This record gives sequence, structure tokens and C-alpha cells, in this order.
Amino acid sequence: MTGGRSADISTEEGGAFSMFGGDIGGRNIELVPGERVVQAWRSHAWPEGTYSLVCFALSKSGDGTRVVFDQSGYPEDAHEMLAGGWQMMYWGPMSEMLAGKPLGRGFMFVLDYLPYAIALAIAAAIPGPGIAAAVGKALGSGFRPAVWFGTGLVLGDLTYLTLAVLGLAAVAAAFSGIFVVVKVLGAAYLAYLAWSFWRAGIDPEKVRAGKGSGAMASMLGGYSVTLGNPKTIIFYMALLPTVVDLDAITPERFAGLVVTTIIVLYLVVVPYVALAAKARDFLRNPRALKALNRGAAGAMAGAAAYIVLKP
Repeated sequence: MTGGRSADISTEEGGAFSMFGGDIGGRNIELVPGERVVQAWRSHAWPEGTYSLVCFALSKSGDGTRVVFDQSGYPEDAHEMLAGGWQMMYWGPMSEMLAGKPLGRGFMFVLDYLPYAIALAIAAAIPGPGIAAAVGKALGSGFRPAVWFGTGLVLGDLTYLTLAVLGLAAVAAAFSGIFVVVKVLGAAYLAYLAWSFWRAGIDPEKVRAGKGSGAMASMLGGYSVTLGNPKTIIFYMALLPTVVDLDAITPERFAGLVVTTIIVLYLVVVPYVALAAKARDFLRNPRALKALNRGAAGAMAGAAAYIVLKP
């Protein structure tokens, strides 16, 4: 199924709604605006304890007389599935799972946030100006400044996530001029770092002892890079709505998205900067150090150029 599916709410049951009816194992649930519903299927051919989980977003129609199930992957014909050896194991509100009822809280978390986590991890792992700048920072200044820089990248992502959840994408578009300024400032900061690394000395002792820029400066640098990164903007303003139902966001779900974003981005960024910093720490030859600084400068300059030239 690629779109929403709707059915009438039975007014005789006080707004309760049965998806399938008692003949195939469905049960009535009270309609709660913004509630999410979980359905678990099990094939008789599967090992005991394995399930196929499907999640639905519940919302009322404009006139309040129907409930709409919107989830791609919903079984096209439940009767055919049952005839083929499938059994419905659970059907009910997500809130019951949060309360520790059938299937448990862990299943709920995976079901709710896994698609977003996968999409974010793929988008973040593909090298772009943010990763290039973080690697350049690690090569030029070491691991700790690069982690602070990465923290700025994460904060930038959380800013766009918040804008998307609050429905402020249109507002952000209206104030696009501000984002252009931020974009230019971020690119200018990267260009400054590139110039600094290009002119850096090649004394091994100075390289090992160098502390790099302060934590706040590094963090603000990463933050400005993310705000001006077209790849990040496209993900949160265009791709996020395809994996997250923004109309059904609750404070708890938003908190889950924030935690997921932080975990995923650190899992992606930290290995990049750790490897780059480790390479920096092992270098002793002045010629290699010169090449290292030039490589860091090139990464920074390339990221700056990408941010400026990308529409």
C-alpha cells in the first residue's frame, strides 16, 4: 500500500474502532488524536518469538467521522495473509506498549525510530562538507577540538530538526536571506581554517602539543557549517517528512527523535575524526607533517567551496 486507508468510526461504540472485526482477531480501540497503533504478525513457518511489526499513524478526517491509517507496507489483504499461515499476535495503541504491555517498550522504540535512524545514518555517513570539515579539523588540531567541532554539527542538525517538527520550514524559507548570511559565514570560517593549516609550521613537537582553537570556537564553527550545509537543509526540510509523520509528533516522540539524532550523528562523526586524529598523532616526519597540514587545508577549502557554490 502506498497511501492512507480509512474506515468509518462506529458512533454506537463511543468512537471505538475495530480494524478487522472479531472474525480475524481485531479488537476495538479508543481513538486518540495523534495516537500510533502497532500491529504484530507472525508466520507459522517462523521460529517462535519472531514477529513482523507494522506501525500506523492515526488521525481524524476533516469532518471527524473517519480514522485514517497512513503507513506504507500495510498488508494489502489481511484475510489472504491469514489464509497463508499468518497469525495476528497483537493489535493496539502504542501507549500500551509504552506501559510495558504486549511486545514491550524495546520493540516500540525500534519500530518508531529505526527508519529515521537509518535514513539519518546514511545521509550523515556520505562524506559532505560537514564530515570534510570535521576531518580537516582533526588533522589540523587533533581529536578534542574536532569532537567539539562535531558537537557544533550535531547542534546544527537539531536546529533543523526542531524547525521541521514545529512546521517552520516555510518560515525558514521566508527568511532565506539569513541562512545565506550564515552560509557565507560558515564558508568564511572554513576558509580561514584552511589558510591557517596551509601556513602552519611543520615542527613535530608543536604539532603534538598544539591545542587547536577553543571549545566554543570549534563548536560555533561546526554549528555554522551545518546551518549553511545544503545537504543538511535538504534532509530535514524535504526527506525527513518521508520517514517521520510530523503531524503526529508529541513531546515524547520529539525527545526520542532528539536522542536518536544525537546518538546517530556521534556514531558517524567520532570514528571519522578519531581516525584522522590518530594519523596526525603518529606522524613525525616534517615532510609528512607538511603534507598533513596541506591535506587538512584542502579538506577545509573544499568544504567551504561546496557550501558557497551549492545552490
